[in-house]
This record gives sequence, C-alpha cells and structure tokens, in this order.
Amino acid sequence: MVPAAAQNLKEEVMRILIIGCTHFGKTLAGYDWKREFDRALGDVISRSLQADLLVHLGDLFDCGHPTPRDYAHALDALDSIGCPMFIMKGNHDENPGLEPDALEPLTRFRFRQEVKFIREPGVNGIGGKVFAFLPFWNDAKARAFRGKSAQEEADDLIQNVTRMETYNSANERLPVSMLFTHVDVEGLGHPVEETSQRTNVAVKLEDLKKLPFNVAVGHYHSSMHFEPNVYVPGSLLPFDFSEVGNEKFCLTVDL
Repeated sequence: MVPAAAQNLKEEVMRILIIGCTHFGKTLAGYDWKREFDRALGDVISRSLQADLLVHLGDLFDCGHPTPRDYAHALDALDSIGCPMFIMKGNHDENPGLEPDALEPLTRFRFRQEVKFIREPGVNGIGGKVFAFLPFWNDAKARAFRGKSAQEEADDLIQNVTRMETYNSANERLPVSMLFTHVDVEGLGHPVEETSQRTNVAVKLEDLKKLPFNVAVGHYHSSMHFEPNVYVPGSLLPFDFSEVGNEKFCLTVDL
C-alpha cells in the first residue's frame, strides 16, 4: 500500500530516468567491464541531476552473492546519483529459497538521496505519483510471505492495475502513473524466451499494451519499443557479443 501522506504532496510534472540491467560484478570471458561501465554511469549521473526520480529495473548485481568489491562499486555509483531512486530486484539479484537477496545489505546503508528497494510486487508512491512494481522474486518467498505463488502475485498485480484498483493506507483509490517490471514478457520475440535466463514469472505483452499508462520492462538487454506504451531500455552496456551494435539508452519519461 502507498502511504496516504504520499498523496498529499502537490502534483507537478515529474521527470523519471529509467535504466536497465547494470550487472555489477559482470565479467565476460574474464574481461571486467568496470571501465566501460563507469563511463556509461557518468552519463547516468549527469542526467540524474536534471531528474526527479531514477528507477533501476533490476539486476543491479550479476549474482546473488556479490563480492565486497562489487558492493563497494555499486554503493559508490548509487551514492553519486543526484535524485531519489527506486531500485527493483531482478532475477540475478535473487537467491534460492528464503535466503536473503543481494539487495538486502544495501537497505541498511544511508544514501545521500532517498532510496527505496522494491523486492516484492506492489505499489509505491513519491512526489504525488503512484507506481506499480513487478520485480522478480522466487516462489519460496512469495508463498512464505504472501501465501501465493510468484505467478499468482504477478497476475493479481496486473489485474489490479488494469482495473485501477490500487489503494493507499487510508483505503483511497489511487491512479497508477506507470508500471515497472522485471519478469518474462511473453510475445516479446526475444531469444531469452528460449533460454535458461527465463524467470519463473511471465506476463503477456498484449496485456501490457492494453494498460492506460506507460510500462518500462527490465530483464532484457536489447533496447526495444512496442507501440503504444511498452519500453525496454535494455542494459547499460553490451554484456554479450550478440549485443554488439545494439543501441543502449536511458529512458526519460515526464509524468
């Protein structure tokens, strides 16, 4: 639920900077991407100074057990961002069963800007806007904490935002401004649909296209746009040789 106080803020145009997978700690054939990533991150930091909010679509880290060096790199990057942040959990950030995910230690860090870590499906608000989030989480946690499978949780969230049935703690109905996801999207026509990189949760592209607001999709590294409202910014860097030549970008949305 969204705190009622979040709705008392004066609604103004909000500029949102949206980035995809960063995979801190990623190597490819032994190559460390840190230098290239820091160059790309410099552009994100510069843009964040003109933004009201940054949303990270998940896969902050490349695995569920980052090294101290990976945590230090991520903390330094996040603490350089010039606006509040929502950081979603991706499938690479998750760990099996009920083991804490890779984002959990970051929740104890005091950042310069407000940072909210989105580790389970739901809605959250900031600056008078309400956003729906569908991060990755495993079945064990979904069943233990919500009594449903991760897929059932995803289906419920999509149905609720489709019917505009989201509420704050005062039981007031709230309009959703945008949806952010890090799950499989059926119908995207992307190679990940046929690989071991699939998550255990899926939504349909056609269902997302019917929503009355924009949708930003994480999990996929290629940059794509599906009319009228589904955007996939992709990863900040080409983390695979197959991505060479694929344009990478940060998505900017004014709401």
